[in-house]
Amino acid sequence: LPVYEKYRELMFTFERNAVTIISAETGAGKTTQIPQYIVDHHIATNMSPAHVLVTQPRRLAATSIARRVAQERGVGCGRGSHVGYSVRFDHCRPTSTRQGSITFVTEGLLLRQLTENPTLDGITHIILDEVHERELSMDLLLILLRRLRLQRPDIRLILMSATAETTLRVQTPIVSIGGRCFPVKQYTLENTLEILNEVRKALMNSNGPGPRWSDPSKFDIHMLHSSIPFSKQGHIFEPTPHGKRKIILSTNIAETSVTINDVVFVVDAGKVRQSTYDPESRISKLASVWASQSNVRQRMGRAGRCQPGESYLLMSRTRYANLPRSLLPELLRTDLASTALYIKTLSMEDGPRTDANQPSPSHVDQAILDLITLGALDHYQNLTPLGQLLTNIPTDPWLAKMILTGHLLQVDEDICIVA
Repeated sequence: LPVYEKYRELMFTFERNAVTIISAETGAGKTTQIPQYIVDHHIATNMSPAHVLVTQPRRLAATSIARRVAQERGVGCGRGSHVGYSVRFDHCRPTSTRQGSITFVTEGLLLRQLTENPTLDGITHIILDEVHERELSMDLLLILLRRLRLQRPDIRLILMSATAETTLRVQTPIVSIGGRCFPVKQYTLENTLEILNEVRKALMNSNGPGPRWSDPSKFDIHMLHSSIPFSKQGHIFEPTPHGKRKIILSTNIAETSVTINDVVFVVDAGKVRQSTYDPESRISKLASVWASQSNVRQRMGRAGRCQPGESYLLMSRTRYANLPRSLLPELLRTDLASTALYIKTLSMEDGPRTDANQPSPSHVDQAILDLITLGALDHYQNLTPLGQLLTNIPTDPWLAKMILTGHLLQVDEDICIVA
């Protein structure tokens, strides 16, 4: 893997810097290899054991990568092992940690841990993977971990991204790593229309190459999205029998940190479902918008891991050239009430305005006013007992209060249906 060539540089940088940025293309092996390098380096140099916490943006990524790392190290995952994971509703934490440990968690779970254990005692390294996605949970983590460094100067923070863009305002070394092991050829809409015409002719010829679509035994179709249970999501990683074609219909859950070894072809519609919030009407909506260039590169990187691949982008070269480099951070397009309420539980008075991409002051003020109206904050903007309760319900504060009120009135089921 390309990351191995940077082993010495990485270890040298980690030892001498509290914060390191790793800019690596897809397929470099950073997610699976760097946590192992850290643990093994501490063992080989007789340093104190390294306990590494690695964040992933999605549960599927955290669980599948943990199993992959455990397999590479010849151990199980969780009990009796030094490799594990912890996601919502599923905890498989490492228990054999005498010589170090590696734990994969979701960003949301790390936020919860910081609430319960603000100094993250026992953790030596924190790796934030896929920083470039700029989800709201990642932005909050960057703010909290920047503060944590003041209390824990010994902790090592490693930011891994497809680009070198971060929000930390420090003089931070950047280690760049090359990309995938195998080439991936990209076709845009101009090429794809010609290729689809050839495919249509081949499909009409029953004696032609490829699977016979009239015979279901010749192909497997899998769906992959967040609502599918883990037990069924795992099937996509299993190798396909010889003579059989695997087809995966996926949301952008497979866009990052998910490696399916036998993927050869990627068909990218060039769209993404993105939540937006209108503070004037106080309405959130999920809209289908054009993806960014970063999204397209990540999707193309699903191929080329174990063999050469091809990516078919269903947009023109001109459209692709005009795409933004990255999507707008979630912090700038979401309702800030939940964020402000969470920040109040951590006694962070400056809140999201400490981020490099600041939401407008009027939106922050509106969120505070909404929480006062809701009763989650008093008129001095202090957290109320109701506000403390609302933070423990993983939903919008207005819906959380509706659920609590329904419970008090003993109409729980009816209120949940309405919510």
